[in-house]
Amino acid sequence: MAGEGTQAESKFAKHAELDSALAPKTQSEEEAKKKTMAIAGRIGVFFVFPCIVGGTSLMVGIIEKRRNPDYTLNVDRDFMYPFMLAMCLTMVVFIQTRGFTKDKAEPLVSWPKVKKQRKVVHKYVVKGKEEEEEEEESDKKND
Repeated sequence: MAGEGTQAESKFAKHAELDSALAPKTQSEEEAKKKTMAIAGRIGVFFVFPCIVGGTSLMVGIIEKRRNPDYTLNVDRDFMYPFMLAMCLTMVVFIQTRGFTKDKAEPLVSWPKVKKQRKVVHKYVVKGKEEEEEEEESDKKND
């Protein structure tokens, strides 16, 4: 009996290793901290990236001003709108990835899952008519 108990325990231990719900958590606090982005990285993503986008757009506006003297250079249109769009895009990605800690983005709104419904088809078969039709067809073939 003692041998059976240890054998059952070892089977459960193997099952627990394979099952992620029963397996002990292996991620320590240090590893969790390593996954998060450093302050310099966050500053780079939240301010440097939008500044690069806005600056590039402003340069395009300056080039357009040199080509076309009638073009009026507008800081709001040429710098701020692209800057704000890049900032909003960065914020959305930040929220979806929970602070850039996940590789796969989660949706902002979780939509309900649609269940597939089986289409039920009701067929009514009248046996008397089928037998009569078969008899008529066999009579026609015999003639």
